[in-house]
Amino acid sequence: MKRNTLWLFMSFVVVLALMAGCGGVSQEDYDAAVAERDGAQAQIATLQSQLDALESDLDATNEEIADLEALEAEIEAAAAEAEIPAVYTNSDYGFSFDYPKEWAEKTSGLGPSVIVRIGGGQYAIPAVRVIVRDEAEGATLEEVFTAHLTEDGGKTIDSFTASDVTINGTEFTQAEVAYSGGYGAYDSLIIGVVRDGSWIIIEVYTLSSYPFSDESIKTEIINSVTFE
Repeated sequence: MKRNTLWLFMSFVVVLALMAGCGGVSQEDYDAAVAERDGAQAQIATLQSQLDALESDLDATNEEIADLEALEAEIEAAAAEAEIPAVYTNSDYGFSFDYPKEWAEKTSGLGPSVIVRIGGGQYAIPAVRVIVRDEAEGATLEEVFTAHLTEDGGKTIDSFTASDVTINGTEFTQAEVAYSGGYGAYDSLIIGVVRDGSWIIIEVYTLSSYPFSDESIKTEIINSVTFE
């Protein structure tokens, strides 16, 4: 549309020039006007070509932006999906907790009194495990966990820092624990509660040689524990 308007305008100018030529304008001036017109037309054609090229580049850029936005949306969706945890539910004792979806449940060699162990990597560590011990084995979480570690390969506690916490409406004893065994030093966060004559202990732990990729994993798992 713009191009047609320009050509009409230039034609109008030419007509005026011709009319002026009939009124006594010299041939030299007339030829100069025609040459100027031709030059203007050529310049307009060049500018229009450049404009077309710019519009083409703009269209291509917009397509690239749209592709990048679509890719960004896919990446964000994948990241959001990756952050959705898996859920372990135990109907026998009436509780559940979240854990990283890339972790897998270990089906053998769980250790004494361990009813489930879920971990990452080839050796299922770091891991979360559930330990169920008789209430008579300890009046406190420290006592019963010490008894458990003694039975579980003669491990010994190096430090035990306990506090009372409420998680999702249930009161627990929580402790940050460091202990040692045949495979080295362990970094552990545990919670324990007595239910129906049994200590239920949920532990998130790892060996110092297999550190957590993110220290927040411990608290995220523990803080997701929910009893019915």
